[in-house]
Amino acid sequence: MSRTPAGSRVARHRSLSFVLSAVGVVIAPLLVLASPASAANVQQTFDEVEVVANPDNFDIRTLESSIDGSQAGWSNAWIVTASNQDAPGVVIDYRFDSPQDAVTGIAVANNFGNITSDADGIGTATIQVLDSEDHVIFTGQFVGANGGAVQTLSFPGRLDDVATVRMSDITNLNSGPGAPYIGWREFWALQDVSTPSLSTVVNADGFSDDITVADAEGFGGTLAWNLYGPVPAGAGGACDDADWAGAPVYSSGDLAVSGDGTVTATPTQGRPHEVGCYSYAAVLSGDNYTADARHEVGDPLETFMIEPRPELTLTKTATVSDENGNGLNDAGDVVSYSFVVENTGNVEVSDIEVADAMIGGATCDPTTLGPGDQATCTGNQERTLTADDARTGKVVNTATASGTANGGTSVTSEEATAVVTLDEPSAGTGRGDASDDGSLPSAGGLPLTWLLASALSVLAGTALLLRRRSPVMSRKHVAD
Repeated sequence: MSRTPAGSRVARHRSLSFVLSAVGVVIAPLLVLASPASAANVQQTFDEVEVVANPDNFDIRTLESSIDGSQAGWSNAWIVTASNQDAPGVVIDYRFDSPQDAVTGIAVANNFGNITSDADGIGTATIQVLDSEDHVIFTGQFVGANGGAVQTLSFPGRLDDVATVRMSDITNLNSGPGAPYIGWREFWALQDVSTPSLSTVVNADGFSDDITVADAEGFGGTLAWNLYGPVPAGAGGACDDADWAGAPVYSSGDLAVSGDGTVTATPTQGRPHEVGCYSYAAVLSGDNYTADARHEVGDPLETFMIEPRPELTLTKTATVSDENGNGLNDAGDVVSYSFVVENTGNVEVSDIEVADAMIGGATCDPTTLGPGDQATCTGNQERTLTADDARTGKVVNTATASGTANGGTSVTSEEATAVVTLDEPSAGTGRGDASDDGSLPSAGGLPLTWLLASALSVLAGTALLLRRRSPVMSRKHVAD
């Protein structure tokens, strides 16, 4: 993308060893300065400087010093103009690799040499501001003055997407005979910035972290957060004095911040369960911040502990085998029981077993469970349904699972119950396995008593019909 007028020469500079040929003007560092009410001024050096036009072939020396904000004294660029003390045809661009927001003006530390007395700085210059698409978004006139004071040119408000500051129509501050050059020590852009702060609140059990941004002055940024842990508690048994060096990262993420307000960091894999100490850490960064705002790992406000929580959950299932093949859950059928034991706590549990008095317990595999693991258990005995069970109408069986957690703590599950419901004779031929709620499905059928009653009714109706026809036949016979 060219910005070079016809007939001009262009030079780009990123090194610190440059001399353009012929007679010239002095140019000192051009920097970005941040100065809102909430922050100290900071300097941001331009990334590139370019002579866009030099039709009179002035000698423009050490231009590279104008992109180094540490330069001072005679260590700056300059244009030697010989008898012509102005440089109206020279155009110089200072550019950012990444466009800047909230730019509010420019400031010039004028003069060359002895800054308190020389009259060889900029008299006037046209200042243009270009955005990232080379559109001119501001044009103004800078007017310099003698001595060491800094002169400024303010914009009518904040300018965003500032990519280039262009200086042209440069004149010499010395209106009479004098040194044949123009010089200035530093040339800044003024930029609003802020110094944000962070405050945090860790929610219950470390499920999330509310992070509040203040003093951002409307500037956005990116908040990067990490949740570290687990690490062992400190010597006093608390997390405040835990050693966080080399702590693993449990979860992390980035959050967009548009200014003051609260955002929430939430681990994608949910609340941590493993025993130990955890701590959030957060860093807020942005182009218009004087410095990153931080909350470091181990900050007591960001730290919490996951305590040991041994827990077992037992699921029990009853399955009925129709031994007599009549399609009913009735006496003579056999019930077998199976179990699933799950470690729903956050510590390892060993010596897993199931207590079930009706069937003499169960055999489990495996017998040691880590958090989230399961064991499958089979009842040691089967239960045959009896006539007493049929009169009762159901068989209710309960069991518990138990084990030993780390540290020797015993843990027992809540009771799990399976209910087998027996069928009445009129219930038909349907049957099925018992579920956790204790019900057994059955299919309906036609009872034998109903069938017998129906047959008797048919026979009685037939007999009555025959009896009614008999007199008619007799009378007919006599008439014959």
